[in-house]
Amino acid sequence: MTTRQQSIIAIAGIVSIGLCQAAPQRFQCPEEIDPQAITIAAPAGWHPYPAFPLQLLGAGMSAGAPESEAHLRGEPLDAKGGKTLYELGSIRVEDGKWLDCRYGDSGEIQMSRRLDDSLKRCTITHARPVKGTPRRIDISCE
Repeated sequence: MTTRQQSIIAIAGIVSIGLCQAAPQRFQCPEEIDPQAITIAAPAGWHPYPAFPLQLLGAGMSAGAPESEAHLRGEPLDAKGGKTLYELGSIRVEDGKWLDCRYGDSGEIQMSRRLDDSLKRCTITHARPVKGTPRRIDISCE
């Protein structure tokens, strides 16, 4: 094998390593829960009527299915707490890693989504709320 061929193989290897690093995956919590999607088991004689949608309040991560309530505590990346890093590499649970989206005035309702087990970390950024607009939350995982 010539020196030129060895150089080409080495360069191809370096390029392939760079291409194998995946771009961050982005996730989006739905901005609200439609009132028609809410089911309430009311006592006899009562007629429930959810009049308003529930707005997105916040997002976080869990180790395991939502009913396990194994919420993870992330590491704040700024002084105001708007950006949080969740290290997921060491989490090994049968029910996986989950993204949790909370809705209502105090997070009364949660919708969750299982994430790929290969993800190592997620950063969740809560933008400062602006009255009259949906809450912006950026979720980036790698």
